[in-house]
Amino acid sequence: DNDLVAAIAESSPPTTAARGATSGLARAIGLSAHAPFRILHQADWIAMMFGGGSVTDENNALKTGYDPVAGCWPDWMERFVDVSLLPDVVPAGRITARVTGGQFGLSDDCAVGAGTTDGCASFLATGASQAGDGVTALGTTLTIKLLSDRPVFAPEYGIYSHRVLGLWL
Repeated sequence: DNDLVAAIAESSPPTTAARGATSGLARAIGLSAHAPFRILHQADWIAMMFGGGSVTDENNALKTGYDPVAGCWPDWMERFVDVSLLPDVVPAGRITARVTGGQFGLSDDCAVGAGTTDGCASFLATGASQAGDGVTALGTTLTIKLLSDRPVFAPEYGIYSHRVLGLWL
């Protein structure tokens, strides 16, 4: 809804990827009107099925409003959602749990790690790993990923940065 989009834009910094009617934050706000809940991204729910807790990675959390530079859920989000309902955020790839109860036929010694977005995963799959490395991917959208030593944010142009390999993508 336009009022919600305007309210998020008014309350948030211009650099956040949480702006827009289809952002994770806008969807969470819409769902919160129906019932109390905890917020999980798709990758978080899958990890939880394997025995992980309410944990997400920095990259999936980005469009829900997570500030990857400050490393936290920002205070301005309290206007829209109870931040205690949001998962703890860890770097992508961090081991967060062990598989429990032989879930899905897996051994209890299998690790559950924090995921990442499909765009970040496709970048990593190329082997690119140094500042200046770039990858273009054509899927449901066209993405251009460039690894940098500093974050770049211009959400009005669809540009935002994920933390990857200790650098910025």
